[in-house]
Amino acid sequence: MTSALSNGDLIKAIFSHTLTTHFDVAASTLLVFDILLTLPREIDLVWKSEWNFMKALYLFQRYLPLIDTVTLTLYHQLGRHVSIAECHRIYYTIGWLMSFGFASSELILTLRAWAVWNRNKRLTMLLPIAWILVWGPVIGFQIIFLPSIKVGDPPYVGFPGCFVIKTNTALSLCFIMLMIWDTYKYNPNSTLFDVVYRDALSIFNVVAIKTFPKNLTVKQSGYQFLLLTLERCLHSILSSRVLLDLRLFARHGSRWSEGLTNFIAEEDER
Repeated sequence: MTSALSNGDLIKAIFSHTLTTHFDVAASTLLVFDILLTLPREIDLVWKSEWNFMKALYLFQRYLPLIDTVTLTLYHQLGRHVSIAECHRIYYTIGWLMSFGFASSELILTLRAWAVWNRNKRLTMLLPIAWILVWGPVIGFQIIFLPSIKVGDPPYVGFPGCFVIKTNTALSLCFIMLMIWDTYKYNPNSTLFDVVYRDALSIFNVVAIKTFPKNLTVKQSGYQFLLLTLERCLHSILSSRVLLDLRLFARHGSRWSEGLTNFIAEEDER
């Protein structure tokens, strides 16, 4: 299959593989650094708390990238003598693990939005419906995308990792749906809004900056995965910091309920 590529396309594919590897290593380094940076606060605010849904969700989405990104992604980019069949298995595993990771990180942000609106009854009904309408197509696009990944023979002896030579553009549709889901509406009259606004603004800026070059390069073979791991790690990092900020805020005198979200504040009127 690799022999069918022209010399120019082969060089571009090798270059894109190398560039993507650099981004993957950078994203993995950022994730590990942030985990170490926030670990003391996490131990104090999360690990020492009682087990509940939010604690389990936090830990799941916080540490899952260590498997799908730091371990599996770097392996299929840097591993030696990885067979084509093994590459396909790895891509399928990474694809679904990342999907679960994105969904769990977004669930934290969704519950955060629900908290800002003081558990608004309308949102209580609309958010589950919107969740299905957005994440249903994401699963569908994932099912379309994963079989389209074509892995070729290594272009030269000693080539590291899996040599992807062809995919379709369904992955970009997943991120379009993700951007739609990220269009939250906040309640600016809540003190809680002041806590989470900085992180929310960061998420919007990051998504916008990353999506623009992604749309420009998605049609160029090999660049479909360029920013995937960076977005994966940033979602986990920002979602984790949101919950840590909320729990830190809880120690500053607000009255907090211990319900599903574990961070709903019953604030006094300003």
